[in-house]
Amino acid sequence: MPGAIRTRLPRRGSIRRLRVNRPSTWWPTLATRQDEAFHRIWQALRLHEQFVPGAPAPSDWQERGSLYALCAIPLTESSGLHKSLEPLRATLDELPFVHLYPGQRLVIPIQELGFIVDSPSRPDEISLDLIQEFLHQAEIPVTDFPAFRVKVGGFNSFLDVPFLDIHDDGWCNRMHQRLRDFVSMQPDDSFAYLPHLVLGEYTAFEDIGSFPAQMAPWRDRQFGEFVADRLDIIGISTSDESALPEILHSFELGHERGPAETIASPSKGYR
Repeated sequence: MPGAIRTRLPRRGSIRRLRVNRPSTWWPTLATRQDEAFHRIWQALRLHEQFVPGAPAPSDWQERGSLYALCAIPLTESSGLHKSLEPLRATLDELPFVHLYPGQRLVIPIQELGFIVDSPSRPDEISLDLIQEFLHQAEIPVTDFPAFRVKVGGFNSFLDVPFLDIHDDGWCNRMHQRLRDFVSMQPDDSFAYLPHLVLGEYTAFEDIGSFPAQMAPWRDRQFGEFVADRLDIIGISTSDESALPEILHSFELGHERGPAETIASPSKGYR
């Protein structure tokens, strides 16, 4: 009769080891997803034929209110970024269909609040009383955010505005998601939020043509970095394009523990 069935197991040293680079539940970080989004935007620019005017008709804005309010991170003067951007701005300024914003208007938009009016009647309108209410609600959540490092560049473009990529380890996105809880304006979820620094706007329907090739030397350029240590609520004039933004309020980031001690450390892989 046959004997007992014996299962022959391999020796421990002969088992082939499988190296798993990432767990099955791995999901790209915010910083990685932002970098991929910037890459896709630049690649998609070549698939379109024309730029489109970025600014609304002046009469439309003027009829809605004298100021448009939004939360934004300002580009600090001490970072030296304004000077490093001069060659790029000079290149763009030579193009007749590009209108550049003044240097003091270079900000990273975080959350739009709307047209400032006395009696709001539309979702994209807000009164000064509602802004005060927003301040009280957002004060502690915003100031609990640490100061964080922001790297600026390279050059990129939507169909209506030229802009610079922002590499912030995902902090602007986190702040945007937090502020959505306090705004009276219905959030627009048509596009995912992507932090960027708008340089200006296109003023006419113009063929894209060789524009991507012309601007390619600036695509991978890092223009510098700065520490974002405050969030401003600013009012942009709807009647004077050259007017500097009016600062309505400033939140100091890391206020509870001191900005110098709460500069966020970049996560692994942050570039």
